[in-house]
Amino acid sequence: MRLYLAGHDYTDADPVTQLRAAGHDVRVPAAIATSTVTSGARPGDTAEMARSRACLRMLADCDAIALMPGWRDDADALAAVDWADTVGLPTEDWEAWI
Repeated sequence: MRLYLAGHDYTDADPVTQLRAAGHDVRVPAAIATSTVTSGARPGDTAEMARSRACLRMLADCDAIALMPGWRDDADALAAVDWADTVGLPTEDWEAWI
């Protein structure tokens, strides 16, 4: 399953490692390269808007969302979960996908 990892930027690779070991294709929006963000930017976009567009494109290509601790404090994660709820995409704490 293709999982979108939603939550605060983090440095602990353990959740990604565990999810991949469980057979998931994990997409990490925090790892989106600056070149990816700027290549998809529209005229007049702020850096944050361009990054959000890149994250939403990534999310639209996923089957479900794996939620990291503290995701409720992250504006992008809240937007991702809201969109997922609207379209019926499953969302679970990351440990549930192992």
